[in-house]
Amino acid sequence: MLNQKDLVKELIVQEKEKDVKVVDNFLPVPLIKLLHQHILKDLPHTMTGCSKEGDTPFYYVDLQNEFFLNKIILTYICNTLKINLTLIRMYCNVQYQHMNGEWHTDTGDGSSRTVLIMISDTLSKNSGCFCTKNNKYDFIQNRLLFFPADIIHKGLAPTEKGVARITLACKTKLI
Repeated sequence: MLNQKDLVKELIVQEKEKDVKVVDNFLPVPLIKLLHQHILKDLPHTMTGCSKEGDTPFYYVDLQNEFFLNKIILTYICNTLKINLTLIRMYCNVQYQHMNGEWHTDTGDGSSRTVLIMISDTLSKNSGCFCTKNNKYDFIQNRLLFFPADIIHKGLAPTEKGVARITLACKTKLI
C-alpha cells in the first residue's frame, strides 16, 4: 500500500508518461534506410555510451559535426509534431545483445524534451524495447518517441545475437 506522498509521486509519473508521443513511419523509407547505413557504416562508434556514469557501456555515435543531417532531422521533427524546438545535441546509441541501458532521466529543465528515433531494422517482440516505468514500446524501425526529458526511461538491448539496436537521440528545448 502506498502512503500519500508515494501515491502523489506515482500519479505524477503516470501523468508525465501520458506525454510520450509515438509517431510511426516518421521519415520517408529511403531516408531511414540511408540514415541506418550512414550511422552503421560511415561514422565512428566509440564505446563511451551509457545511461549514467558507471553503467554498462554501449556504442556512441557523435553527430555534433553532422550539421546538415541535424537540420534535416530537426525540421522533420518540428513539422511532424507541429511544434518549435531548438536542438541542444544529437547523437546515436548503438546497442548489441547484453548492452542494456539503465533507468535514468535526461538533463534539462521543464522545457527540455527528448526525441528518440528507432533507426535500425524492426526487432522481434520484447527485444530492444524502450521502457518507461509503466510502459514498454516495441522497437519498430522509423518510430519516433517524443517525451519530457525528466521521464524515467531506459533502452533494452536486442535479444538477437549480432543485431544492432540503433536509436538517434535528439536533446531539445521547447521554444
